[in-house]
Amino acid sequence: MIGDVTVLGLKPDTCILADIGMDVPHGRVIVVPADRAMRSRDLNLAINQGFLFRLNNGLPNTLTANPLLPEVQALRERVQQLENENHTLRGKLSLVEESVPQQAKLDAILTLLQTAPAVRGPVLAASPAIALPGVVEEAPPPFIPSKIRSDGLQPHIQTEKTEGDADVSSAAARLREMRRSQQ
Repeated sequence: MIGDVTVLGLKPDTCILADIGMDVPHGRVIVVPADRAMRSRDLNLAINQGFLFRLNNGLPNTLTANPLLPEVQALRERVQQLENENHTLRGKLSLVEESVPQQAKLDAILTLLQTAPAVRGPVLAASPAIALPGVVEEAPPPFIPSKIRSDGLQPHIQTEKTEGDADVSSAAARLREMRRSQQ
């Protein structure tokens, strides 16, 4: 018969051993009694999957859960302190923004623009024209007339007009004759 099984929780959250009704929190050392350990499939599965680490029974149970725990706690306190400082500074900034109305900001900008020295003349110097080979420079026409074609032109399509009997059989015969003459 095996003895008690000592395990350390490695899963980021709590590892639940449902078949024996035990939970192993992250970073905690738990001793599973021998009778429960023998009948637990969840315990063996969690050890095999790396959610739990089996410790030798010779080790004392006073292991610290995480050797970096004091450093982690100090970092958490620093983060909380920085968040509080950020909240305080944002509150002060909103009070300052409320005290300076938008109109005063616009007036200050306009005053700065009026006191700035005025620039006269062209801002950019004109660059000399460079002739590119193969490019023809031609001015666009000054006026494009609205009526480019004359009114005397009328569209005309030539069609052959034939009259036949109202009889369907004569029309079909005439159509056959036309098709034969085209071939």
